[in-house]
Amino acid sequence: MSKLKLKHRLRAMFFPSESRAYKERAHLKKQTRAGELFQKVMAGHCDRCGAQSGFYEGPSGGALRSLFCRNDDCRANYNATDLGNGTGWAELVGRAEAATYDRARHGAFSPAK
Repeated sequence: MSKLKLKHRLRAMFFPSESRAYKERAHLKKQTRAGELFQKVMAGHCDRCGAQSGFYEGPSGGALRSLFCRNDDCRANYNATDLGNGTGWAELVGRAEAATYDRARHGAFSPAK
């Protein structure tokens, strides 16, 4: 085994967060988590507060849709996009601003599906 290969192997053993395989697994784990969160959001389940009350649709930008939890105490803001074939991506991005949440609540944006 060459010195360079040995060096890379030892580095991967002692610093696993720098290895390519570790980064690929972390990326796959993040994608899987986003897909699972998308399924919950599309089913009307808020991951932040646990409510099953559904979402208000907020403003959208490109392929992303903003979804706000209907629980007034929670107001979780999710970005979600449908990738087709029943798969998608969602991310919790924080709490919705009060003004935007009120506009969504009163139907200023199209209703969530």
